[in-house]
Amino acid sequence: MRSKIIRYWLTDVELAYARAGRFDLIPTAADRGLTPENCNRPPESADSSRYRGGYKGKYPHVTPDKIKAGSDAGKTISELAEEFNIPRGTLSTLITYYGLTTRRKKA
Repeated sequence: MRSKIIRYWLTDVELAYARAGRFDLIPTAADRGLTPENCNRPPESADSSRYRGGYKGKYPHVTPDKIKAGSDAGKTISELAEEFNIPRGTLSTLITYYGLTTRRKKA
């Protein structure tokens, strides 16, 4: 027998409601139209669930595609950070957030 538990991500607003103890403001799975029958398929890709709507912070111009392109061109994190005009630490955080990897520049 399969479990009747349905997993789904809460939005940032819903997480705020949960932290405040206002569970009555969070829609249930039934309110969302989710049933165990339509929730048994695997996610589209391993990375799609990671983004949960994508990065919408202070540097929206820094996309995973741009980071990957710069890395593939052999640029270091410091060079990419300077190119994007953002702090190096922030770029490192975004690389981790997006699940990307970079190569060290060889001398």
